[in-house]
Amino acid sequence: MKVIEAIRERRSVRKFKKKEIRPEAIKVILDAGRWAPSAGNRQPLKFLVLSNEEEKEPLAKMYVEAYRREAEDLLNREDAEKYYKNPYEVKKRILGMLDLLERQLRDPPFVILICGDTRLSRSYIFEAGLAAQNMMLAAWELNLGSCCIEIATTLLSEYFDKEKLKRVYNIPEEVDVVAIVPIGRIEEKPPNPGRELLKDYTYTGYWIGD
Repeated sequence: MKVIEAIRERRSVRKFKKKEIRPEAIKVILDAGRWAPSAGNRQPLKFLVLSNEEEKEPLAKMYVEAYRREAEDLLNREDAEKYYKNPYEVKKRILGMLDLLERQLRDPPFVILICGDTRLSRSYIFEAGLAAQNMMLAAWELNLGSCCIEIATTLLSEYFDKEKLKRVYNIPEEVDVVAIVPIGRIEEKPPNPGRELLKDYTYTGYWIGD
């Protein structure tokens, strides 16, 4: 598969089959993340791979709890409308999909935590995003699904108990968990979300937008 083709066709998959994949596949995906660029080639990223039920269960529970806390607090936030047009409907939708969210991290055979060593790079969050994209494109080329759950700067990150996450998985204090990437066989492929026209994204020479 050509790179441009993979970029255009890749989808964020959240429903996975409960079916194993070959360990060799996850090595290819991890290696794609390893080759992501980093500032000064400092390579601050580490990848923690969870592969059995006992390892994935605590993460899945923390993920669901973070979403539950976000939903319950959403209507109390003064900045709720900054994130959502209709916070009440979002709260209702989140509370109605908690089982699906838990399965998102329980069902796939592999879940990767992308972590950044804060001592090595100030841009580790950006670099983790580059690695996540590499991994998701590699997974797509292997006919596997994935998505990126960012827990460093998003609204969800405010409710995710990352200190507990570090204790459970023995992650050092100076290491930040940036993203969660589940990898597995696709149960449901999302439709094409579409994009605005390229001319609406691009300016030449000077900014002429709103």
